Amino acid sequence: MPWILLSGVKRAKPRPKDGTPGGSRMHIDPKEGHPDMDYAEHMATYKMFCKFTLWSVIIIAVIMALMAYFLT
Repeated sequence: MPWILLSGVKRAKPRPKDGTPGGSRMHIDPKEGHPDMDYAEHMATYKMFCKFTLWSVIIIAVIMALMAYFLT
């Protein structure tokens, strides 16, 4: 029955391959921000944070699966 719970969820549009903004990606307009803000560095840091979070979740899930297998 999980499909009933997810039936009203709208999926994000996939990001176009040509690099144009689209989908659920955040759009940053540097003209509206503070002139001292380094937007390229901001995006690089955010991308690194997302990768770190993804790999942390994967590693924790593997550890939990191994603990469930070996400790039960």
